[in-house]
Amino acid sequence: LSGKYLEGARPAGARFTLSDRNHERYNPERAQEAIHAYVQLARQHNLDPAQMAIAYALTKQFMGSVIIGASTM
Repeated sequence: LSGKYLEGARPAGARFTLSDRNHERYNPERAQEAIHAYVQLARQHNLDPAQMAIAYALTKQFMGSVIIGASTM
């Protein structure tokens, strides 16, 4: 939900740039409109989209922890 893959972008060193494995599963074409709207909403409120996603997850009572899947240090 960071928006880094919007409009087909493939940032250097990013997981989907390094491998096409599961790209369609985790970033399907039909999700682009929703991701774009989400990123716009975050920017309207001067929030980082990734931080907004973490904050949302932390509001859920059933959530024991939030794990971030970084591909590099």
